[in-house]
Amino acid sequence: MTWLTFLGGLVMRRPGLFVFLAGGLLAVAGSVYAQSLPPEVSVGSRVITDFEFDWGRDGTYCATCNYGDGNNRLTFIDPFGYVWIGHVDVTTGDFVPTNGEGTLVDSDAVPSVAIGNGSEWINLPKASAVVYTRYKYTKSTPDMCLGLAHVGPAGGWTGGCVPGSDNDTLPIGTAIVGDPYPMVSFQNNAGQGFDLYWQLLSRGSTPQLVYPGSAAPPSHRWIPNTHAMVLVAAAPPDGSGNVYRQVFLYSTDGTLQQLTFDPTNKNSPFMWEAPEFNNKYVFLQVPEDSKEVDLYRYLPNRNGPPTWQVYQRIRGTTDYPYIYSPEPFVYQGKSYIFFELASAPHQLGKFAPSQIAMSGIDPNAPSFRVLTGDVAPNLHARRDPEYYITTMGPYLYYNRIIPAPPGGQAVNEGVFRVDTGLGPPQAPATLRAARAHP
Repeated sequence: MTWLTFLGGLVMRRPGLFVFLAGGLLAVAGSVYAQSLPPEVSVGSRVITDFEFDWGRDGTYCATCNYGDGNNRLTFIDPFGYVWIGHVDVTTGDFVPTNGEGTLVDSDAVPSVAIGNGSEWINLPKASAVVYTRYKYTKSTPDMCLGLAHVGPAGGWTGGCVPGSDNDTLPIGTAIVGDPYPMVSFQNNAGQGFDLYWQLLSRGSTPQLVYPGSAAPPSHRWIPNTHAMVLVAAAPPDGSGNVYRQVFLYSTDGTLQQLTFDPTNKNSPFMWEAPEFNNKYVFLQVPEDSKEVDLYRYLPNRNGPPTWQVYQRIRGTTDYPYIYSPEPFVYQGKSYIFFELASAPHQLGKFAPSQIAMSGIDPNAPSFRVLTGDVAPNLHARRDPEYYITTMGPYLYYNRIIPAPPGGQAVNEGVFRVDTGLGPPQAPATLRAARAHP
């Protein structure tokens, strides 16, 4: 493959990276309000597992970006290990083509059903690229590497292994448009436990250890527009000798800070700037029982310095009490969290009925909504929702599944979308300047 070469080096963290002073009250999410449900619309003619949208999903469209291919794109890996690039019609919300198979960029990827994650976008200085877990020589589990596919000025894609990435898997790229120092995080479990690393996506760069030897894979996400990440991993033993999975903040200058300390295991962290709180940072995590989303702010204490504290808990409904795949997005100056509400805990290969729901994050303005609904016995499961902001407003996309009847098999009906009801943008979106850190 043709390897991309970038300028090396790190951008140092500016002083006071995560010192946020804000006021607020602990609040419990409101109950479900009576509501009419928007229609569910089929947008894909096939099953498209673990698709991810390019940065146009935030409502800033650029037809000339990516050498004229635009930024209204999606990527996914099919069951045969083919990495595809498709497009989203920003007016209708439909996939183009409907099966998502617009451009083939590699044929040796590890399917998401085999590794646990599919292809992910990463922003390079001049274009978006795709990172994924790839087979190196033979299509066998031990023979894996970090895959990178990128497009050139002529429009052709080149895919292959990142040099020196043997046994590295599950890459996630930084999300800074035009980033001069693109970075990728990844996991390596060749030793004892799961080691989390990051490295600059440049020739000869050295992997940097984030967290060593975790008994379970460290759940993590890069914080948008930064070179910092939020992660969940095993914390040092508490005063009673118990070990819990806690939330940490890591900056690529090498600092690691534990943010939570209560005796519960945590998962699925996300951190972002919240316009509701003067663009101070908030983060979410899901406790191990998957029955709520906990929202945190950096708040003052009555006695002692400020700490990260739960200020709101979002819970499901009586029939659908389990929460999976929560993610945030910001639209028209407000933050929203969307997620799957399931009637039973997730089990490998089984699909319990579930719904798609969303909520705002301001406890003084309750906005919990269930967006989908079924009448028994025609119940569906809905998995892995993603957002995309079209010219008509934000839509949520997901795979819809008919659960298996007794003695039968589940049927995946393909990709559907549902309107969030937030309406068209009131003003044209503008591209935020890329920044190295919060």
